[in-house]
Order: sequence, then structure tokens, then C-alpha cells
Amino acid sequence: MINPDALAQLKQLKQEIKASKPVFKGTIKATSTKFGFVILEDDREIFLPPDEYQKVLPGDAVEVALLNADQDKPSAEIEKLIKSDVKTLIGRYIVKGKGHFIDAEIGRANRWIFIPPNKRKDAKEGDYLECKLIRHPFKNDGKAQAEVVSVLGNDTTPGIEEALTIRRYQLADAFPEAVIAQAAQLKEAGLEALVSQAEDFTSIPFVTIDSANTQDMDDALYAEANDNGYVLKVAIADPSSLVEENSPIDLEAKRRATSTYLVDQSLPMMPKELSTDLCSLVPNAPRLALLASFQIDNNGVIVEKSFTKGAVQSHAKLSYSDVAEFLDQGTNGTITEHSDDVVTSLKTLQQVAELLKQQRPTQVLPDRPDFRIHLDDDKKVSHIERINKTSAHKLVEECMVATNFQIASFLNENQLAALYINHAGIREDRIELIQKVTKEHGLDVSSDQLRTPKAYQQVLQQADELNLEIPLAQLINRNMERSEMTLDAKPHVGMALECYTTGTSPIRKYNDLVIHRILSAHLTQSTQPKVSVELAQSIQEQQLQSRSAANDLEQWMKCQFSETLKGQTFDAQICGVNSAGFHARIEDNGIEGFINAKELNTTFNQELMEHTTETTRYQLQMPVTVKVKDVNWDRKQVVFTLV
Repeated sequence: MINPDALAQLKQLKQEIKASKPVFKGTIKATSTKFGFVILEDDREIFLPPDEYQKVLPGDAVEVALLNADQDKPSAEIEKLIKSDVKTLIGRYIVKGKGHFIDAEIGRANRWIFIPPNKRKDAKEGDYLECKLIRHPFKNDGKAQAEVVSVLGNDTTPGIEEALTIRRYQLADAFPEAVIAQAAQLKEAGLEALVSQAEDFTSIPFVTIDSANTQDMDDALYAEANDNGYVLKVAIADPSSLVEENSPIDLEAKRRATSTYLVDQSLPMMPKELSTDLCSLVPNAPRLALLASFQIDNNGVIVEKSFTKGAVQSHAKLSYSDVAEFLDQGTNGTITEHSDDVVTSLKTLQQVAELLKQQRPTQVLPDRPDFRIHLDDDKKVSHIERINKTSAHKLVEECMVATNFQIASFLNENQLAALYINHAGIREDRIELIQKVTKEHGLDVSSDQLRTPKAYQQVLQQADELNLEIPLAQLINRNMERSEMTLDAKPHVGMALECYTTGTSPIRKYNDLVIHRILSAHLTQSTQPKVSVELAQSIQEQQLQSRSAANDLEQWMKCQFSETLKGQTFDAQICGVNSAGFHARIEDNGIEGFINAKELNTTFNQELMEHTTETTRYQLQMPVTVKVKDVNWDRKQVVFTLV
């Protein structure tokens, strides 16, 4: 029997050892390995051994003690679980021996969590499940437990991929009753009274240019020539005139922050009564709008801008493909059926877009091709279509970028608190690296040149003139900060603009709706809506969640489709490089796959982000020929070999 005094001494010794360890707060980082990391409040990333990582879940807020804190690579020991947001688990039912588990994806990491016999319901091996976490691993010696809430289906269930994605990312796929009731009330009331009180711009032959199946149309365009150059008018849908701040629809839109576009369905930010009808700029029907007007000189410089609110009417719903054919070939049956005013405006819009493009510096952030996934009757991929950017896409892009830039400038000039989109450019800790790389290749660049939009452009132009052997623009892009939403106007280095925001998609993005309210309040000299850092962060987080959901779903379906492509050969381009190998993207269908460097016996250069052999240099943007070898389902990653 242990002496009570000895027990007391042992307890005291443990307390003294614990007190001597440095203790910090942090957040658990998701990893696909047995070990993990904790991100401390000072942004340090500390190693978590496997036994410690099993005690927590990705995203948990914890208190950790540092072991070997005086060494270069300390490790952490979990002392306390502060908070865990993991309540719901989505994943596949796994049976291994007598153990039954859900293979749950938590924060981009997978974790097997035990399901007790009395918590399994009618689930079968291979089913996809929704479970609730009933025991956290920290409170159970690293052994978590879950209970089956519902069986979502299996691999043969049509649409199972989207159903799982919606639940996994906690996306809203239905509106609350209060929102439905408000939408029905607005639908019944109609627009007639509001339109009759608004300034009438319905005679202006605006047109919308979108994909043929688009229904939530945010903007319409019109241009004409005058003695001073050109006038560009952009009509932007105005839900702010229908949806009051803090009403049920507004609060739900704020929560969603964005419309989410999945492979086979869209999850709108606002009910369809508004997003595809009352607010959408549908053809031949008056709609409330914010009207932006720009006087553009013959050099493409916007010399005057104005904003007003009123009623507009789209005179035609045009598709990108029809407009591109008309602009490129001078004829298109669908376009020429419309009035002479519409046809003339399209031609003028093309001239305006070309002038705006000449004035706008080439953006550093690259344009990526779009790909459309087509599904068969079983909701599986039948084929993937590459969507090339046409002259019509470029026309709309130039008009939208110009409008958003002018909105940001107007807000800034009038010192209005707003939501701006800033991009600081190269990460501060990578500027010295970029300077070193460029200097080694004959281009001496100052740190200031890598911080301002205009000087930045000059660096890229000089690089083009020198015909460098390295893909400088791509190297720079891989070392960029992320754009962020803030309350003050700062440069957007990636787009080479002195300030930027977005206000042209208020049906689809909540920050654009906020911008409309700010502009409306300024135009009517009424009380400005409040914006806050918390609002900006909330919008950013939800929009990132939306993008991640769409991207992960597409990757899952591309992996499924790649199973049918094994052994086939494709032209591709290197799009990512790391020490283990490089990623390449197939030109025709956008499928990305990984090539393991071990198979090529390469040497890796971290600074240039390239692999080399005695005869070949593998670097960003390099064309390669690849064969689809396999699919790594643990990582949802397609595996290529070089041909």
C-alpha cells in the first residue's frame, strides 16, 4: 500500500513539473498524418506527437505545455481543452474486425471514431452517415465516440456527393419559415408601387450578358459614343430597396454571405422569389437598380463618374456564346433579331472594353480556365467541358472591374466606412527571396518595387523583356498574401489597382449588398449602415467555406471520373511544385494529378520551385504529357506518371 505522504509528494512533484513548463493557448491544425500541429497565438506551429494528436480534434482550442522549449523543434503536450466546435460528423461507415467506426472528415483531415453497438441504428458497412459526437477524445483517453443520426446513402445513391458536401460544410439548403414568409409577402406586393416612384431609365437599351442558363442576373450594360468619347452605363440589381436591414431575409443573407454554386445545384443567398425574379434583371420587365455612369475619353480614361438609383429594364438576355460570335464574326442570328439600339450598344461596348483594357495594367493574379462538369442520369460525371474565355467574357470582365474600382474610389473619396478588398502582394517574409531570385537572373529589384501596384507591373514588364528562364509571375503568385476584406481602402496589388471592392453582385454576395446600402445612404443623405471588422471576418469565413465546399465536391467527382481514364494519355501543364513532386493540370478537362519526384530521381530547388534531372527542368507552367495511373482516395488525389 502506497504511503499517503508519498502520494502527496508525487502530486506536489507533478504540479511543480507542470508549473515549470511554458504553457500557451493555440488551435489544432488538421493533418492527414498520425501526428499533428498546434498553431499558437503568436502563429508558431508546434509539433504534436501521435499520442497527443489523438486526444484532440482539428479546430479545437487548447492549452498546451511546450516540451524542449529551448530547442529548435519543440513539441507540445495537451494540458486543457478550452473549446471544441466539432458536434456533427459526416463520413463513411467502416467495419474493422469487431470495431465499427465513422471515417469522419474533420477540417480536411480524416479520423476514425468509434460507434458503440447501441448507437449504430440500421447503418451498414459502406453507408455514408451523419453522426453526432457523444464523447470527445480528450475526455476519454484519446478515444472518441459517435452516435448515428441518419444514413445518407451509399456510393450508388444518385447525388450522394452533393448531399454529403452540403452537410459536411454545414451549408444552408433550405430557408427558415420567417424568410419564406417575407419572400412571399414581397412577391405578392410586387414592384409596381416602388417602380412608379423611382426615376425612370427603362428606355435605355440595357442588356444582360451571362451563361445561357443564368437566372440570377445582377448587372446589365449599355454604351454609346458622344463628343467626349464614350458613356458606359452599368445597371446593378438593387435588393437593398426591397430587403430592409435586419429583416429575416437580410439576416439569413448575412449568415450565408454568398450564393454557393455546386455541380448540380445552386444554394442562393436569397430566396428565389428575389434572386431569380423580383431583384434579377430579367428581360422586358422593370426592375429597381443602382445605375453607374462613366464618361470615358478616347484613351480609355474614366474622367467622370456618377451613381444614382432608379428603374431600368433589360431589353435582352444575351448569352456569352451568342455575343462572342457576334463580336468576332460580325453576325449572329439571335443578336441581330434585337433592336438596332441593342446591336449598336454591343459594338460600342466592345470598343469601350478594349479602351479600358489598354488603361488597366495586366493583373498579376492569373486567369484560370473554367471547366463545367456534366452529369448523367445517375448524377455521375459523363464528361468535363473546358470553357474558354471569349471576347464576350472579356467585355463583361473589363466593365465589371472598372465599375468595382470606381465604386471603391468613390467610397474612398467620400471617406465612407465600407468593405474594401485589399491585397498586400508578396508576403513580407518572401520579398527577400524574390529579390534574390530575380537578381540571380539579371533583374535587380528593390523591395519597394514589390509592394506597390504600378512598380510591380514594371518589374513584370522588365522580366518579359529580359525573357527570363524562370516563370517569374508564377513564382511571385505562389508567394502572395491572400486578399482580405477590410474597412479601409488599400492597394490590391494582384489586380494592380490602388483600391478595390465589389458591388456588382448584390444578389449573390452579402458584401456587395452592404456596399449598395452605403451608396444608397450617401445618395439620399441618410444614416450610414454600420460596418465592422467582425462583419468583414464573418463574410470572408463563410465565403471561404462556400468556395471550399464547391472545390472539394468538384475534386471528389473528378477523382471518380479519373477512375474511368486510367491508362489514358493527356496534354497537361505543371501547376504546382513541392519537395515531393509536382502537380499537373490536364488541358482538356482540368483534372489535376500528382507526379512523384521519386520516380524521376530529381533534385528540388525550393527557391525556384522546380525539380531538375540531368536533362530536364520541371517548373511551373511547363507543358508535359501525362498518363492517368491511379486515384489515391485517402487524399482524394489523382496520380499521374510522365510519358
